[in-house]
Amino acid sequence: MVWLKNKIILSGIIFLAIFLIVISIICVINKNEKANSFKQIKINDKIITVEVASSLYSQYLGLSNRTSLCSDCGMLFIFPEKQKGDFVMRDMNFSLDLIFINDNKIVAIYDKLVPEGSKPINSYRSIEPIDMALELAGGYSQQNNIQVGDQIEFSDSN
Repeated sequence: MVWLKNKIILSGIIFLAIFLIVISIICVINKNEKANSFKQIKINDKIITVEVASSLYSQYLGLSNRTSLCSDCGMLFIFPEKQKGDFVMRDMNFSLDLIFINDNKIVAIYDKLVPEGSKPINSYRSIEPIDMALELAGGYSQQNNIQVGDQIEFSDSN
């Protein structure tokens, strides 16, 4: 029985050591990620300040858990390779417009997406591969006449 007790204690110590190593690695990765940058983009005549989600972690979080978004602000996701975007409204506190972009051209718009909790059931996917996605406050696209086919321009000041 003593050997069984020692085996259980040793298993617990090994599990704890592995757990601490994994947590340490995650902390180092998150610490080394640079903060998101901000840029200005232009759609038609409208200037929008966007936070660029620059890491996989910030892209996963998106605007989740934030309480608001300024009227001419958004979050821009830039993908290293063209892909079919797949977004959810996980832990959102306000409505969003989701704009899919390919080669600086708007290819799809989902407007006024409803916030969902920690286990979202709705998924919003691009039909074609995209290189960027833009999240704006819900209704922004309609209020500013932003449509499929419009071009995205980056400001020269960034």
